Amino acid sequence: MSKMCLGCGSLLQCDDKNKSGYIKKELINEEDVICERCYKLKNYGKLSRKDEVDINKIFNKINGNDLIIYITDILNINVINNFSNPILLVLGKKDLLPKSIKDSKLINFIKSNIIEGNIIDIVILSSIENYNMDQIYSIIMKYKKSNNVYIVGNVNAGKSTFINKFIKNYSHQDINLTISDVPGTTLDLISIPINKDLTLIDTPGILYNNIQGFLTLDQLKRIIPKKEIKPIIYQIESNQTLMIDEFVRIDYIKGERNSFTIYTSNAININRSKVDSHNKLKDNIKHTFTIENKDIVLNGLGWIKIIKKATVDIYLKYDIDIIIRDPLI
Repeated sequence: MSKMCLGCGSLLQCDDKNKSGYIKKELINEEDVICERCYKLKNYGKLSRKDEVDINKIFNKINGNDLIIYITDILNINVINNFSNPILLVLGKKDLLPKSIKDSKLINFIKSNIIEGNIIDIVILSSIENYNMDQIYSIIMKYKKSNNVYIVGNVNAGKSTFINKFIKNYSHQDINLTISDVPGTTLDLISIPINKDLTLIDTPGILYNNIQGFLTLDQLKRIIPKKEIKPIIYQIESNQTLMIDEFVRIDYIKGERNSFTIYTSNAININRSKVDSHNKLKDNIKHTFTIENKDIVLNGLGWIKIIKKATVDIYLKYDIDIIIRDPLI
């Protein structure tokens, strides 16, 4: 048996319910079949178990010459560039940003904050709005080294949504990848033939120190934006605290009256209080920064733009990356 699940890429098998790729014997010969795990995830939003993916082992399967489409998004603008391959860098989910932000500004920002290396081009994408899909297709056909083009990216950056839109636009195949907010949906390489000249190969999402790897499905549904982010601006005095849901506490320790602008999912709860009014998260992971006119990026959750010079203590419920960068907006 050599059929692969179109949802997660696992080898289909009928012997062990507790292993990847399990499917009932009577279903194994059906077309475009997915495993029981992906069926439950796709139809009921249930993940029966959490599979561990050795991402480096998966990446070692990528041919060293083939083109890579690396998809990241506004909540996680960073690139794990361990590849010698040519890379087309795609910033997805443009529809989540205010429409006033031009592509050129985003591209210049990425060029200033990411070492380009073997990046051949940068494209801003909205798969939902079909924005720049034709441009990506043209670049793929120009730079691909073989029929195989690999899709790599951060968790929940929109890889599966991109591939499904790509299939709809440029292929006669009747295939749909499983789309879920749950990290670890894809477990292995998945080959998707587009036409006689092109096959896209999906890979598992990269989950390095990202808050989304710690959360339940209900929490993920709240923190992953589905529509344009509406930033919230707070005028903050020293010795005040901002609580970003149950995940992050920001204590403003030193500085004059300041502007803190928070860019995150509109479903996230944010509360302001006095530093000494409660001790929530104060026994957790602590980081201290003194910054001025910078973004504080909370990997997978969003970012806070702080205008004036400020010293802040940041307490995290989970051990995630914090990045200090020049303002995106």
